[in-house]
Amino acid sequence: MSYLDAPRINFTGVFQADPSTVNNDVRYYDNEAFRPEYQQQHYPGDGPEGAEGYWNPEGTGIFRFIECKITGAQLGDQLLTSPEQDPVIGLRVENADRQAPGKIVDLDPQMQYVSQLWGVQVRLASPTERALFCGDLLPVALMNLWRRQLNQQSQWEQPMAASYQSILHDVAWQDGTGSPVLEALRAASEEGLLSINFNLYGYTRDNQSQRFTMGLLSGSIGPCRSKEPKHFVMGRHLTTPLQPTTPNGAPFPTQPLGGVYGFQCVNRAEQQTLYADFGLALPITNATGQLHNIGTLTLALLIDSVDAIPKSVSASQFAPLGTVDYLHEGWYTRTAGIQGFCYAVGAGDSADDADNKKRIASYLQQRPLLLLGPQQSSGNYPVLTYEAANGQYARADGHVFRLNPDQPQPVDFYASQFGKPLATSLYVWQLPPGNPNSNPMGGTGMGDNSLTPPVHTPQVGFPEASLHVPEQVETDFYGKGTLTLLASPPLGEAPRGYIDGQLYALSYDFQPPPGTRAGRMETAPGGPYCSYWNFVSLLVFNKVAVPQQPTWERDIQPILQQYGNLYPIMSRHLVDLGNYESVRTHRRALLLAFSLPPTDPNYMPVSRDLSDAKREMLLSWLSAMPPEQEAQQTQAGQPEPEIIEIELREKEAHQQRQARVAESPSQQTTK
Repeated sequence: MSYLDAPRINFTGVFQADPSTVNNDVRYYDNEAFRPEYQQQHYPGDGPEGAEGYWNPEGTGIFRFIECKITGAQLGDQLLTSPEQDPVIGLRVENADRQAPGKIVDLDPQMQYVSQLWGVQVRLASPTERALFCGDLLPVALMNLWRRQLNQQSQWEQPMAASYQSILHDVAWQDGTGSPVLEALRAASEEGLLSINFNLYGYTRDNQSQRFTMGLLSGSIGPCRSKEPKHFVMGRHLTTPLQPTTPNGAPFPTQPLGGVYGFQCVNRAEQQTLYADFGLALPITNATGQLHNIGTLTLALLIDSVDAIPKSVSASQFAPLGTVDYLHEGWYTRTAGIQGFCYAVGAGDSADDADNKKRIASYLQQRPLLLLGPQQSSGNYPVLTYEAANGQYARADGHVFRLNPDQPQPVDFYASQFGKPLATSLYVWQLPPGNPNSNPMGGTGMGDNSLTPPVHTPQVGFPEASLHVPEQVETDFYGKGTLTLLASPPLGEAPRGYIDGQLYALSYDFQPPPGTRAGRMETAPGGPYCSYWNFVSLLVFNKVAVPQQPTWERDIQPILQQYGNLYPIMSRHLVDLGNYESVRTHRRALLLAFSLPPTDPNYMPVSRDLSDAKREMLLSWLSAMPPEQEAQQTQAGQPEPEIIEIELREKEAHQQRQARVAESPSQQTTK
């Protein structure tokens, strides 16, 4: 079961994602070449210096919900939309109130398209209770990034949209919620678990806007079982060709040729209903989230047996499940884009409708689903998105991993056919960089503007021999198989020089890969598909020799200085990470932050890109600081401040960003 199943609650509202953008350019990781100007807000095209600190150099990394409310609920076959029908309608979806807000984190400046959420807590609050339920979001990476917004009032409106699907774990419930929907949701889920999915769109990077660093959100929460995939639905998956990118275009394919993106469905045969999630698939006109009218859309079942999906079909070739209700007023708000298509024969059905539903019930486990556009002048219907002709689908449950040297990393894979688990073999291989239509990794991450002094851009994906990948993974009766990765980079090797670690991408399929590197880099025939994102992104940390007695100059300062450069809000508001005296003053706070688990929102570094070996070295050095230095601190009347969460209210942050002038670099003390 998942968020697609009933009982289900749907919510809409606003989100804030406040990333620092200094670390968007991989070249800024070079400590020796770093300049203070790289910490100043500067939009590309504003001057000869290029991007500099880009649009949000003082970002906090915070991710949070703002003004999110339950706007609809599904109980059985009923869609509930008012508090009179169920008191859950209108309740607030909130962030944590007893810990800091969660964080949004890129995997790496050379792979910014799978941003993860860490330390997010989700609460359902009522006027009288802080939490009718409260659970922790399992860290999850962005998926299905595409250009959903058609029109922009400003170039700094983000036309891209994406989704997050995960689970809430350690869910605690308030007894006696008073809501039949919530009581049914609790009963349908395994103890402590819920399934959640939410779509992000309409984001703005314009610092003159009241919505700076904010966007729109719609999502759903449904039941969850522990044996189900956590980050996708074991169901039916429809894809579509994407327009290949060009040398001067986007860094990856962003636009579906049919104007509609792929989506997932689940068939519940016992209910004779198929649930489809159009929440991210439909284009929007502008940043308000208004759905764009592209005519009548029909979800259908292809009746003909084919080896390849045709570009269009006649009325005799398919059985319609129904039209998508996206043009109905308030539909998206109430449903978050989820619609059920019932194919049970009803007493009031005409003979033709009854025959159609019987055909659907008969063929649904054998034929692919299609989403059809409006009828053409030829009488045929264009196929916008479609399931594979043979119904096969494979997916890694979790597609972003950070690997420490010589530590095995299991990755779960699932295979299905027409939505049912499939016992089979999947082939897995390293996906070479170099062709953005097959692998978006690499580049500077921000643009090709020149820097003074110049800094070379590291290459990704090599040496391939440092990553050991089994060639196949076998899935069982439940469609699940586990593959174990192992990274063994040579000691002391730094393939990207000034930035730790190396990036790798893994592809997988039911068929073996092409035999040549060039073949593995090729664009998929007919263009990339929206299953383009179905690959695994890996950051493999360097293997380092940790000294028994690390020193500030040689071992510690280069690490902390880099974080101080890339996250100026830390140095300006809390601790100057490149300054020995400042680090010593905040020693205990840093010890706590570096020792927290990565799932904690106060974990340092916020980017989660510090290897276990280097983190242990930092903790060892901080712990070994001579006691008499602390005594001198206390005698000087300067008690060490407690660790705090840097969080400014949006209006205050906006005013400070506008008023701030360039600061000279802080004086550093060498120890």
